[in-house]
Amino acid sequence: MNVHRPAATAAPVGPANFAQESLNCIRCGFCLPTCPTYIETGKESASPRGRIALVKAAADGLLPLTDIQEQLDLCLGCLNCVTVCPAGVQYGHLLEDAREALAETRPRTWLEKAAFDWVLPRPGMMRLMGALLWFYQASGLRALAHKTGLIKVLPPHLAEMDRVLPRVPPPWRRRHPRVTPAAGEDAGDRGPRVAFFTGCVMDVLFWEANRDSIQLLADAGCTVTVVPEQGCCSALHAHAGHKEQARELARRNIAAFEAGQFDYIVNSIGGCGAALKDYARWLADDPAWHGRAQTFVAKVRDLSELLAELGYEPPAWVREPARAQDEAAAAPAPPRVTMQPSCHLYHGQGVRTAPADLIRRTGVEYCEMAQAERCCGSAGIYNLTQPDMAGKVLERKMQHAKATGAQVIVTTNPGCQLQMRLGVERAGLAGQVEVLHVAEFLARGLPRRDASRDKGSIGTKGA
Repeated sequence: MNVHRPAATAAPVGPANFAQESLNCIRCGFCLPTCPTYIETGKESASPRGRIALVKAAADGLLPLTDIQEQLDLCLGCLNCVTVCPAGVQYGHLLEDAREALAETRPRTWLEKAAFDWVLPRPGMMRLMGALLWFYQASGLRALAHKTGLIKVLPPHLAEMDRVLPRVPPPWRRRHPRVTPAAGEDAGDRGPRVAFFTGCVMDVLFWEANRDSIQLLADAGCTVTVVPEQGCCSALHAHAGHKEQARELARRNIAAFEAGQFDYIVNSIGGCGAALKDYARWLADDPAWHGRAQTFVAKVRDLSELLAELGYEPPAWVREPARAQDEAAAAPAPPRVTMQPSCHLYHGQGVRTAPADLIRRTGVEYCEMAQAERCCGSAGIYNLTQPDMAGKVLERKMQHAKATGAQVIVTTNPGCQLQMRLGVERAGLAGQVEVLHVAEFLARGLPRRDASRDKGSIGTKGA
């Protein structure tokens, strides 16, 4: 896909479908009341319809592409507008194309180079970053930084985010069995053969959720393999406009997973899953890889999506072991639970009912929050690059979450989990409201399987 640099004077820019997709918008305005940035600003230019008009103007040469950068950066890319659009405008595709064209007009910052060229694509660097984070937390440096105020050298939103980061397991614990057999003595290899996609950030910050996902799949009768050659899904690269890097990482993952002849490729990360399912579109112009990408995409499932397909019945809710020391104490009533679905699972992948259905089957009191389909403000790294707008979006989300009276907020994406933890902290609900990944919640009733018995344990490439 060729992307043309704009000349000093405005000239048509962007790939062919850049302008075509913008023509599909019928200007009906259905997207306006669903767009978080329009709701907060009231500005047409901060709505999907307004951004489409700006992109069309740039594509026609009426505006330099750089003039619309501010509004493209302000967009969360939550895709709520895509769900409600009666004309079927694929706004997410247009946004990616526009950002790809824009990325060609400006040099990368050193931080972008470090993140996109050195850390995310290199599993070894991700493992190193995880080890450094563990040392920072376990050595007492984190506590010292907060106690002495040294943490204030960071921007306020980063210092605040540091407080809600989960405890990272030590490197020697953050390991998954290469193969986890299906539960049951006579389950054998008759069930589905599943390859599990661990993700990179997910396997550092929320390793336990990946562990629980693998156990849930095994309990559902699947033989689960963690492919060691896997790497970053490249969602963040695509969202930032670095599409050629995204395509190269997509090729690597396709090659890594196709060797195993798996029935399914499963992940528990809404954002990563949406990227994995987009590989065929990203590689549509590559004859050598498009067919392979289509085969890959046909096997990709979200954890909740596959569990629902298999008719899995999750175990009944149980108290967290740490809270169940007194055997004589009366068992508490099941908690009230609500859910913040991942935008890229709900809108991007169209997986809308499976997570909540699984939660209900555990016997808890489920209460859906108002406007649950709206973004929480995480949006990949949006809460780091646009902290003010992300904070406004989160505040509105927490109003709806608090209204449910839930003791547990379940999420389906690690970014959402961090953002909702931040929301709980800001709302003064720490210690009263727990934020869990759906896999962590569903797996509470499962007996822990001893990973040390499984041969071939590896530190995954995504760790």
